[in-house]
Amino acid sequence: MSVWSYQMLRHEASVSIQTMSAVLSEPFESMFISRVDEPLLLFDNVLRLHEPDSFTSSSKETDALDHKSRSCQRLYDALTKGLGDRAGLVYPWFSEPDPWPTDSLPTSDGRRETAYIGIILNADQAYRMVDHGPLGEEKAAAAQYRKFWGEKSELRRFRDGTLSETLIWAQNSNETVIEQIVRYVIQRHCGQDVTRNLHLIGNDFQSLLYDPGPIDPGSPIMSSFERLETEIRRLEGLPLQIRQVTAADSNLRYASLTDATSQLRGKQFVDVCVQFEGSARWPSDIAAVQRTKIAFLFKIGELLEESSTRGLTTRVGIENEGTELVNVAFLDILYPQEAAFRLRIHHEREFSLLGIPRVGKDLGVERQENVAHAAATYKRNFTQSPLHTQAVRTLCTRFPLLSPSMRLMKKWRNSHLLSGHISDELVELLTIRIFVTPYPWQAPASLATAFLRTLTFISRWQWRTKPLIVDFSGSMRREDVERIELRFEAWRKIDPAMNRVVMFAASNLDPEGITWTGTGPVKVVAGRFTALAKAACSRASNQGFDLQAQGMLALSIADYDFVLHLNPRFVTSSRELTRKRPVFKNLQAHAVDGLFDLDSDPVSLYLNELRWLFGNSILFFHDELGGSIIGGIWNPQTGSRRWKINAGYSTIPLVELGQEYIAINKQGTLNDIARLGGDMVCKVEVR
Repeated sequence: MSVWSYQMLRHEASVSIQTMSAVLSEPFESMFISRVDEPLLLFDNVLRLHEPDSFTSSSKETDALDHKSRSCQRLYDALTKGLGDRAGLVYPWFSEPDPWPTDSLPTSDGRRETAYIGIILNADQAYRMVDHGPLGEEKAAAAQYRKFWGEKSELRRFRDGTLSETLIWAQNSNETVIEQIVRYVIQRHCGQDVTRNLHLIGNDFQSLLYDPGPIDPGSPIMSSFERLETEIRRLEGLPLQIRQVTAADSNLRYASLTDATSQLRGKQFVDVCVQFEGSARWPSDIAAVQRTKIAFLFKIGELLEESSTRGLTTRVGIENEGTELVNVAFLDILYPQEAAFRLRIHHEREFSLLGIPRVGKDLGVERQENVAHAAATYKRNFTQSPLHTQAVRTLCTRFPLLSPSMRLMKKWRNSHLLSGHISDELVELLTIRIFVTPYPWQAPASLATAFLRTLTFISRWQWRTKPLIVDFSGSMRREDVERIELRFEAWRKIDPAMNRVVMFAASNLDPEGITWTGTGPVKVVAGRFTALAKAACSRASNQGFDLQAQGMLALSIADYDFVLHLNPRFVTSSRELTRKRPVFKNLQAHAVDGLFDLDSDPVSLYLNELRWLFGNSILFFHDELGGSIIGGIWNPQTGSRRWKINAGYSTIPLVELGQEYIAINKQGTLNDIARLGGDMVCKVEVR
């Protein structure tokens, strides 16, 4: 047994022990059923070397087996020493040679062999840009260090006065620090010709994100939020004191696909919640509470504009018109050349007031439905969203690759037009689960591995019979898991057809499990979500080491009944390149305070209108971050059926086998959709 094989055995044994002791793991399935030997899932990095025999000292007495073991030993020794504590395991192996007929000699191409190097990284140490070697006074150790690293090693003095050998790696390079180290070590100790065909498999996944690196706590959006919190807490003249200012947005938990401080896409509002100290002066009527909130927002906006030195502007906006049970107002805070925040007030007694009936107002079943919707909205916006944001932000500091992994999964979801059905929080939970409960592997330390493992989990997740449970803090006990499972079983008994809750996603912060899935996806979308994950995993398995990252985002429109092709002038990704300031004086007068920079996406407004008008008969699919098409699927219940009044959609009469039926008027409905879109719709493609 080779050294690297023994180290692999030890690694797998260690992971198996951790699997058996983990509360949320399934030891038998992980250890005996699930395949764990797929290199792209097992290793964080896989490197490929063509024709590595150029650095082996082969002779007539050296057989092929000895040649391979010598090559692997040389690679293992060099990379183990070069990577140091960055790598927990280095595992080299050779590909199998191509077969050839037994009555002839193998061709030169058949004899060509390829070496692969699998690396399992230590995420805490893998991506540091500076390595500190022996101290200057340790002459023997420093000499050995310089002998191994050559001219790359430099003797440097640091602020604390220490003098040590140092390695500095390029931070803005197209290559990751791991690839830089591997390339340099192999070139120095195995020959320059070997590195000419060195390829890091999966490295192109980083090109899919605008910022694939680890999080930056001092990023512009985080700095803007901290300054906003400071300004709000310093306000004087409010009737009540500020208790807390909490973040409730993906931008403030390192999970957004876009940069909220960028001026290219206009102002993207970042959600923030403000909670005041408790007081008996709050009204005891839910409608009066909403109007009190509006008064508070006007006062906050007035005080912010007076006290701020950064030239901010504020506007009070209205939402959820037509109801008094949920939050109806917000305050937009716009900083010039910075982020824009949308502030809402959290009143803790609001939830308890929802259960108090109002005489003559929405009594009966309608009242119960409205109250249930308002209670779910309150919990999602004011309770769970801040908790979720804080927990994810903490985990991103613990797992450096979590932030880009969540963003890449969202990009995959968007590329398949599921952004309006699968919530951001559900995608984040699925990705986080791969890091906090990684079994049968350890937590991923590369973007490609995290992405492929998340897709693998989604493809295997039997959401009809199993809940998704995520433990953010690692503090869940078996009793907590059993309570969540019992709640999941109760939902399946209450709603066996899964008309209300399809996917059940719970955590130690949200044991109810329906906060992020109570409004979707529906069964057909959940099934498509799983099918797309299976297709992506199959593509990765078939392509193997030739996997192309861009191909994982390829969109197929074959399953849609019709497709709306949008005018590029209205698509977000095109508008952000052609935004122009108004050139006429009268328009400039109305463009004060950045009004033309507000986040107004006509495609999103059009899509919301379509879902409101035709949502009962059509499922619409779109990429909310700049998709140029809208896909549609007819509801099967709109097919041929017996005539009845109030069908809920435009119908046409049919006669089948002497019986009169009705069916949805597809052509008329598509004409209405195109007419509603106007110049925004270039073409309606019926498939």
